[in-house]
Amino acid sequence: MYSQRPALKQSCHLLDSAGRLGVRARGGGGMAPVINTTVNVDAGGSVTTQTSSSGDAMGRALADEMQNAALQVIQKHLKPGGMIHNFSKGR
Repeated sequence: MYSQRPALKQSCHLLDSAGRLGVRARGGGGMAPVINTTVNVDAGGSVTTQTSSSGDAMGRALADEMQNAALQVIQKHLKPGGMIHNFSKGR
């Protein structure tokens, strides 16, 4: 690779002989939060949700945001013309 492109060899001095960057990715050290959200929609269009999360306040805040986003999408599709509405009407 370098023999064919001497300018590349000069500008990429961090590359090893195989052309790889001399940096390795490593784990962040901490575990990612686990967030579970259950959404139930009954035939009448009633929606219930339950969210649980492990981790710190940031994980709980993310879980709340995910729950709100899911509810917004469900509410959109419960309206006439939405996928859930059409499915419940056999369309």
